[in-house]
Amino acid sequence: MSEKEPFVIDFKKVFDDYMANNQKVWAHDRSTTIGASEAFNCMRQLLMEKRGSEFSVSPDEDYNERWGAIERGNLIENYFVVPAMQFLPKPLRAEFVGDDQHTHVLVRNSATPDGLLTEVPTDCEVIIKYGDDEFLIPQVPTGCIGLEIKSIDPRAHLDEERTKHMFQSQIGMGIIREITDWKPEYWIILYVDAAWLDNIRPFVVTYDPGIYAAAKKRANDIWRFENITDAMPEGKLDGGCKYCRWKRACGEAIVNEHASFSKKGPDPFLIAELDPIVRHAIQTKEAADTAAQEHEAAKQRVKDWLSENKHSKAGNENWSVSWSTSDGRPTLDKQALRDDGIDPEKYMRKGAPYDTLRIIKRT
Repeated sequence: MSEKEPFVIDFKKVFDDYMANNQKVWAHDRSTTIGASEAFNCMRQLLMEKRGSEFSVSPDEDYNERWGAIERGNLIENYFVVPAMQFLPKPLRAEFVGDDQHTHVLVRNSATPDGLLTEVPTDCEVIIKYGDDEFLIPQVPTGCIGLEIKSIDPRAHLDEERTKHMFQSQIGMGIIREITDWKPEYWIILYVDAAWLDNIRPFVVTYDPGIYAAAKKRANDIWRFENITDAMPEGKLDGGCKYCRWKRACGEAIVNEHASFSKKGPDPFLIAELDPIVRHAIQTKEAADTAAQEHEAAKQRVKDWLSENKHSKAGNENWSVSWSTSDGRPTLDKQALRDDGIDPEKYMRKGAPYDTLRIIKRT
């Protein structure tokens, strides 16, 4: 047996290093604006992403940034969809695609559309279609339509465009309308199946100036906040905290602010102001509990039907259900470690600080 250390070929490191050294270099400094794809992310997350250094906070050390889906999208866009644009029906032209892709900047907002279809006929109906999917645009008076390209997991179910992508399209339209001669009123989102590239679904988004105005306000607010806690932790509302790389900084900001709070209760005038807010919180909690119980009961009825009819899945054009089993998650057996003479507490790591709010109904 050789005494030399084994020679390790770590392919994860190979690909991680490749990605780290082959990131696209943008002419625009993306830390100075809120991009169209992130404009409606959690406000507190955006604040720390853009101004974290000002508040002396850093991302979680153990956060693992996954790059697979992003690179998958880049490959499909650059080597499949963009080359296909040369076969658009005449007289259409594809602007801002491929090497000509451009970041449009307006104060604190920015957008990097995947393309803009120009020379669109203005004197007739325009039909956007792929296979059985078909969208009718009564007229395109401005002669242009935006384009967004998204790769999507083959297991995903799409009845309409994703809300996040609709918002992104609205911001793209808004910025281009403001700073260029183009005035798009429609935006096409092309979803390309990551497994079967010939499975493509188009959706058409119509411009909504209200959404664009909201995105501009959110972007401007990010640079008005004076403290991290000024920004609402919206990730707590939509579950985004689970995937956030700023969980520790966010928790610490809350705990640090909490340390300055008075331990005495407020005076009656302030209590009167707080009363309807707490009552509403209690009412919504009770409604949520009732809805959760009803939902669990409904799920059990579905399981009972599947069990009775000996099926693990079912579906039609409106819904699908599947019932599966999974092995239990592995956990650390602390007693086994102690039996082997190992103190598990020595290897325990303190988690990120967090806050707890308890509301008790008394009457």
